[in-house]
Amino acid sequence: MITVIFKPRQVRPGYSIAEDPLVNFAGNRNYRPNYQSRTWRPSTDIYETEENISVLVEIAGMDEEDFSISMDRNVLNIQGVRPSPVEERRAVHQMEIPFGEFSVEIVFSMEVDLNRVTATYNNGFLNIILPKEPPKHIDLTRE
Repeated sequence: MITVIFKPRQVRPGYSIAEDPLVNFAGNRNYRPNYQSRTWRPSTDIYETEENISVLVEIAGMDEEDFSISMDRNVLNIQGVRPSPVEERRAVHQMEIPFGEFSVEIVFSMEVDLNRVTATYNNGFLNIILPKEPPKHIDLTRE
């Protein structure tokens, strides 16, 4: 079971991952520098229907308890550590599969129903379903 945690606090104004110039740092879409440590970003797809937003993260080789998923207002944070598949010292001839700490931050422009968010991990894919909040109708009264 994956637990989704809601931590309310103010969002950094004006930040969007789509506008982050460091996401494609050095021509590699998986790596981006982080001020605390070097992290990588797994491939992530975002889909929208009339009822939901779906976030699909390709992250094989992990267990459910290796993920940390949190929602802070309209920002979804997914973090974790993928362990190295080989522990002993070795000479590397080719290395394309990243491991170690990873982080994904997604900023949504609409409200989601945090009480109905679900997350599943199956066959190397983390799938998070975020139901949209229905629009709120405001009645106008005359004074």
